[in-house]
Amino acid sequence: HLGLHTCVETTGQGCTKAWNSVLPHTDLCLVCIKHAIPEKYEQITRTKKLDRCLKFLKELEKRNIPWWCRYVVLPGYTDSKEDIEALIELVKNSPTCERIEFLPYHELGKNKWEELGIEYPLKNIKQLKKSEIKWICDMVREAFKDRNIPVTAIVDPTTMDYMEMKGNVHSTESLACLEGPGNRFLLFLNGCAARCLYCSNPDTWDETVGTPMTVAELIKKIGNLKNYYINSVGGGGVTVSGGEPLTQFAFLSCFLYAVKKVKPKMCIIIII
Repeated sequence: HLGLHTCVETTGQGCTKAWNSVLPHTDLCLVCIKHAIPEKYEQITRTKKLDRCLKFLKELEKRNIPWWCRYVVLPGYTDSKEDIEALIELVKNSPTCERIEFLPYHELGKNKWEELGIEYPLKNIKQLKKSEIKWICDMVREAFKDRNIPVTAIVDPTTMDYMEMKGNVHSTESLACLEGPGNRFLLFLNGCAARCLYCSNPDTWDETVGTPMTVAELIKKIGNLKNYYINSVGGGGVTVSGGEPLTQFAFLSCFLYAVKKVKPKMCIIIII
């Protein structure tokens, strides 16, 4: 009765009965593709259910339900050229895929295994940096350039090279005064799925355009005027707008983390 958008994060399992029950009420699926090669899928999941996942994607296609592909880049398991080529073919066969997100392997869940008394099976696998999977993103982006599918790497800013994360920036203002208290650094990001009748910034709708900028470049711009923000009457800081800034959530999380880490007194506002 709330009329809200619904999203299910899944590995694409279940059965027809489950799908018939859940999918009529689902607007979007985030599907974690463990692997696109059957033998390697079994190695990672210890199950033989890749076929079930493929049937689930066909069910999404039949119902015209969009989905986002999520793929963990695990060294030695999912990161070879052959692995990525197989993933590309899998997604090419699914016309309702709207986005591809790569998640570099990290150890954030390792302590949970230990607390449960379960031996962690990936003790000798190193955590990845975003820069180490750039070639994968570039390869997949090239494969889907005709479909204009966004390809991104999701990073945890506490463990990854967050300062080198790039976003598509529409524009910045150094001394804005209408988007929050005091003097503010105002960042406009590209990308928005809505098409509001009264939108003031239709030039920010397309996520694929804009000026690529790293977090480090933006932090430098803020640092040059930090005293104007920190000492501003009413308490200045940083405001992020757009577009819809959460469209570039991977970049946004790294940027906000950097602002609070490097400029801890900054007041941050997100306009959505």
